[in-house]
Amino acid sequence: MEYYNILNLKPNATREEIKKAYRQKALEHHPDKGGNPDMFRKINNAYNILTNSDFKINLQKCDNSKHIIEIPLNTVYFGDTKRFKIHRQVLCNFCNTTCENCNGTGIIKQSHQISFFQQIFNVVCPRCNKKGIVKGNMNCSSCKDKQYVTETKIIEINIEKGVYDNQVLDIITDWGIQPSNFTQIAGDLYIVCKVLDHPDFRRRGDDLFFTPEITLSQSLVGGNILIPHLSGSYNFDITGFGIIDPNQIYTVIGKGLPSKSSNKYGNLDIQFKIVYPKKTFNQIELQKFKHTLKELNLLSLR
Repeated sequence: MEYYNILNLKPNATREEIKKAYRQKALEHHPDKGGNPDMFRKINNAYNILTNSDFKINLQKCDNSKHIIEIPLNTVYFGDTKRFKIHRQVLCNFCNTTCENCNGTGIIKQSHQISFFQQIFNVVCPRCNKKGIVKGNMNCSSCKDKQYVTETKIIEINIEKGVYDNQVLDIITDWGIQPSNFTQIAGDLYIVCKVLDHPDFRRRGDDLFFTPEITLSQSLVGGNILIPHLSGSYNFDITGFGIIDPNQIYTVIGKGLPSKSSNKYGNLDIQFKIVYPKKTFNQIELQKFKHTLKELNLLSLR
């Protein structure tokens, strides 16, 4: 990556882009025009290496990483825009140089003669101690001799309605795991959505699942219940449902979450939890209750 950074190029730069960047940098830093000879030498070296086909073959890409955005269920319903900062630590180009002893790999080959056979094996480079880089100069004003520079970027992510949990919202190129030497390419940063649990609703795809508590009298004669919906709370009349069965799912069409694949909404599935009163009947009350149930054809008396 050092050579790309010297020419202000991305790792996927074409040969023509490399040539163009080289010409611009060479003219800018040419010693005959008051440029820095050391920088001019680095520019030429970078160009020679990047135009060598063997160099790109040996580049290794670092792992990708994730940045988790936590969002409430309300954001799934309405959508939103998130703006935040991301950070990365990159190798300083002003004081770090590729180890010439191992060509930046951190490993060198050694041979050992055994009788008529020669054994070749890899060992850690003694000059860079497997880092692949060495510090070229001290008292670096760019990184304060830390060898790494912290970079910050502001990201703006548009979160569409109906977004799913663990959905990849965006991929930020080169902002994942960063290289530890100049034979590596930075990984990418995946911006991933994490939908938080809601206190009232559970999500099932585009549908919402709601388990409100109702009284015994409400389960028998109906009435209004308050639904704290994401679009705003409203009263819902359950009188027309008849006697509520706590094992049955009652569906309200179109009151779920917006669908990503269409302009439609999912459904709201309701399973009622009946709260029974703590009541003990005396004989007179029990007979009255049984008589009422019999009149309603809800009880067969023997």
